[in-house]
Amino acid sequence: MIAVLGFGGSLETLLALLCLNALLAYSGFIPISGGSFSLSFVAFVGFGAYVAGILSVDHGIGLAPAIIVAPISGALIALAFAKPLERLSGMYLALVSVAIISIFKVLAINLTSLTGGALGKLGIAPAIGLRVLIPAVAIVAGAMALVQHSALGRAMRMARSDPLAAGSMGINVVRLRMWLFVASAGLASGGGVLRAYYYGSVIPVDYSFDLLVVLLAIVILGGIGRWAGPIVGALVWTLLPEWLRPMERWRDVGIGLVLLVVILALPQGVVGGGGDLVNRARNRYQSRRQTRDDPAKTPATSEL
Repeated sequence: MIAVLGFGGSLETLLALLCLNALLAYSGFIPISGGSFSLSFVAFVGFGAYVAGILSVDHGIGLAPAIIVAPISGALIALAFAKPLERLSGMYLALVSVAIISIFKVLAINLTSLTGGALGKLGIAPAIGLRVLIPAVAIVAGAMALVQHSALGRAMRMARSDPLAAGSMGINVVRLRMWLFVASAGLASGGGVLRAYYYGSVIPVDYSFDLLVVLLAIVILGGIGRWAGPIVGALVWTLLPEWLRPMERWRDVGIGLVLLVVILALPQGVVGGGGDLVNRARNRYQSRRQTRDDPAKTPATSEL
């Protein structure tokens, strides 16, 4: 799985990989934060990458048009899918999402004249670096922070935690999740463009279930519904292989064990669970300080 988003070794490459991981994870973070287990965002990442590859390799068109065309096209395609899928939820939506990813991969391999087949699109002139990736992540993270503290963010939390209660309060959960699906597709397509221009190639195997597992792990590690979650999750996921590099061939086992421990210890993610630990520690400290300053408030102990 680690090879899917491979790492070259330099600090600049590490930071770029971190930015790409976080940016793509945000596309999965959006629907999941609204309680929709839609996983098809990976197919839209691939769609955006192929738009960039076709425009660049076949037509000599640069980054700027691709970063406009791909998100708009991806959002429109998602809007066309949204209506038939709007009544699905849970495992049914997840299964349909898996089917969409499979269909995308088959099309990418078999539409040889358009996509380059199994070899994909090679020869995209790398046109981006940290000067593009860091602002892109900052913009998306800032937008997610604003959403989290807005009425839309509250509606997303209610739709995720208790859809029935959300509906009784006037929130149209079905419509909300539909638009989150569309927004996710647009962002995923834009992220796919940046990924293609960073790596300089688009290969169909890179946009399948391995990438889905990576991005889901990042979202869950960071914390669902927490705007900083994808960044923190991407930080952990990106640095962990480097920390465990001395394990050599056992490194993947070590990564799996560390992730298992983190998820079991912090089921709300690093951001959510870490925040809860800090709050509990602060409350404990304030309680002890209050007891020290005013011993009369110390709970009485019974004597036998």
